[in-house]
Amino acid sequence: MKNLAVVKNVTKWFPIRRSITDFLRGRPLKYVKAVDGISFNIKDNEILALVGESGCGKTTMGKLLLGSILRDSGIISFDGVALSGTGLESVRRQAQMILQDPYSSINPRFKVSDVVAEPLIVHKVAPDKAQRLEKIETALNEVKLTPAADFLDRFPHMLSGGQKQRVAIARALVLRPKLIVADEPVSMLDLSIRAEILELMLSLSKKFRIAYLYITHDLSTVRYIADRVAVMYLGKIVEIGTVDEVLQRSLHPYTKALIDAVPQPDPKNRLREIKLGVTGDIPSSVNIPSGCRFHTRCPYSTEICETVEPILTDDLRKGHNVACHHAEKIWRNSAR
Repeated sequence: MKNLAVVKNVTKWFPIRRSITDFLRGRPLKYVKAVDGISFNIKDNEILALVGESGCGKTTMGKLLLGSILRDSGIISFDGVALSGTGLESVRRQAQMILQDPYSSINPRFKVSDVVAEPLIVHKVAPDKAQRLEKIETALNEVKLTPAADFLDRFPHMLSGGQKQRVAIARALVLRPKLIVADEPVSMLDLSIRAEILELMLSLSKKFRIAYLYITHDLSTVRYIADRVAVMYLGKIVEIGTVDEVLQRSLHPYTKALIDAVPQPDPKNRLREIKLGVTGDIPSSVNIPSGCRFHTRCPYSTEICETVEPILTDDLRKGHNVACHHAEKIWRNSAR
């Protein structure tokens, strides 16, 4: 499969507003290093999961991929076209986003038909009302809001949380995009609805050959939906590979900590002791530690971790990249 989206060494730093005192005293401007040199690719019809703790830069990366916010440096290309200038306009229609909160991502004053019609109007697709209505009804039927005619004139307050998210998916689907950035699409939903939404997303991916960047902090859903997974920490990708490789044979201590924190469905293990091996709080993304940015919490940390930043490589397993000075030691320990 060819690469649909390619991200190379992308950075995005947000400046922190200085107080008058800081300005008068000549204190330097500080930045939140949300995305700090990231590289990855997404292939046609592939689902790449981007996982990590809150505040690690996942959502920022998703917005950068869509061109919703502009990068500071690096290269982003979509379907062979650079994400800048006229290339940015061409991506607007080919790539869409599903936001986390279905309660706030839909205009409460819009009817369902207006919500789904908005992308068609903005991109001047199907200017004829009859054609537009046909596309709206088709999209609603594809997300299992049937019969579609019963939902067209409803307002968001008349829908359940799961139905609202289906409307949001229909809005993203109506333009037939090649890529959808799904930012925590099930985290605000009841547990009974999550599996239905994930199954819907999978079926739409197969039917229309849609690729996803699936952003989440919940590893329990990653194995079900994703082909590959990238683990992000403080603006950097620390491990990336196939789902089986990363989740079953993880090589980075941060990935192991995330996996160990996933709740177990077995009632006997409900009160088990979680041995993360990780101590301390997450460092500030304004003052990132030198060397490996995970060394302040890592049980494997040595002197080299404090001074030398590890490079994302696949020296141990081809196609399974990890940024850790002690990946070989972790690999040997897990093989025993």
